[in-house]
Amino acid sequence: MNRRRYTEDQSVQKPAAQLLASMGWRSVVAFNAEDFGPNSLLGRSSKTEFVLQRHLRAALVRLNPSVPELAISQAMDTLLTLDAAKTLVETNEDKYKLVRDGVPVQVRWPDGRESAERLTVIDFDRPEDPARNECICVEEMWVEGGPAPVRPDLLGFVNGLPLVLIEFKRQDKELKVAFDDNLTRY
Repeated sequence: MNRRRYTEDQSVQKPAAQLLASMGWRSVVAFNAEDFGPNSLLGRSSKTEFVLQRHLRAALVRLNPSVPELAISQAMDTLLTLDAAKTLVETNEDKYKLVRDGVPVQVRWPDGRESAERLTVIDFDRPEDPARNECICVEEMWVEGGPAPVRPDLLGFVNGLPLVLIEFKRQDKELKVAFDDNLTRY
């Protein structure tokens, strides 16, 4: 077999992105195409941002149309803030609960009254209308934040939140290589 003909990009990664696109995901290739800033390809300000904040904010506004902008900003802060005193597992559990149950915010309404509300992050209630959530699969997005920059083959974002990470390998590579060389760093 000519191994050069069977790259992981062409034989596995592109078909996976096409499959997701056929299910309603928007497909974006970030490798050598991503710039930075509010109007850039993904809206990130730098490679250190791993949440697509522009898309998260748009989803919060779309799913919670009646709440004031200050409540949207509170929800963004809650979702993006990390507590250094918590372990990675504790942080993941906390963020999962926010995504599942909604983000608690204190809302001051235009008429002056205040109320505690929970803002929806992902619409789980209307599976018949998948367009309520924005799903983006991003190929080859550079991320910095650990000892070295990483570039997962495919990241899946739902409403700006990274919920899917896939690392592909050619059929002649051992699966353990993906784990040892890539996933342990991600």
